[in-house]
Amino acid sequence: MFGGISAAFAASGAKTITASYDDIKIYVNQNRIEPRDANGNAVEPFISDGTTYLPVRAVAESLGQEVSWDGSTKSVYIGTRPEKAAAESAQNKTAGVLTVPNNGDARFVPKAGDRVLCDDGSVYEITRGPDLNAGSGFTANGRRHPEEALPEPTCDWSVYPDLPLPDVEVKRFQNYDSQGIFVDDLYILNLHEMRRVQYTLYNHILPETQRRYRENPGLLKNIEANGKSTDIKDLVGQVRFGYLYYQTQQGFYPWDENEVVKHVRNTPTKMFCVEV
Repeated sequence: MFGGISAAFAASGAKTITASYDDIKIYVNQNRIEPRDANGNAVEPFISDGTTYLPVRAVAESLGQEVSWDGSTKSVYIGTRPEKAAAESAQNKTAGVLTVPNNGDARFVPKAGDRVLCDDGSVYEITRGPDLNAGSGFTANGRRHPEEALPEPTCDWSVYPDLPLPDVEVKRFQNYDSQGIFVDDLYILNLHEMRRVQYTLYNHILPETQRRYRENPGLLKNIEANGKSTDIKDLVGQVRFGYLYYQTQQGFYPWDENEVVKHVRNTPTKMFCVEV
């Protein structure tokens, strides 16, 4: 029912009323409407105790509002229902929000103004993106890294075991900067750049290992003397993702191949742990 409702109707139960029908007409914005129920049957307004009662569905829908009935709570909803409103609110919250790619194929470079979906369901708006011209992890020797495909094999990659990527991580955390100012920070595990580092390492570990033993044949004799395999697959260094907290971290831009060669040349038979 639409209109004034007396307090007597707040309690459940039945009440006999006197209804007066007097060919009441309904106009919405000067346009007459013919009220009908959900089944298309004509419904006539009436007056009881000085209050005019109108069919809520016909009037609301003529105003462009959706009408629904919740029998469990005995509630009439005009417009959006609470659960629908909550769903639309959640949808609006994530509208235009970036999801960090969960594979190593797609390149992801965050920019100032991007809104990123975090693992905890919150949305983080980036206020200061990386400087793509110099001095960030997306540059090499002061130049923005080209956006072409990942490195292609220049040696036999079959000597390396299959290395699955970890799950992407997008975590926000609170921190204090160098001036002691409290900041809301974002940590993104960038799988594409980890693949770039991995493939760059692959193209240098094997050649550097071969060079090491070619220039130092005595090393192979020592290995053979100890009864160990001298197969190149057993000699080359390996790559792992993560585990940096167990290692001595080297802070450099690994996709700068000059840096990669420098570190691989020193220890081509070691384990290289990568996290970008």
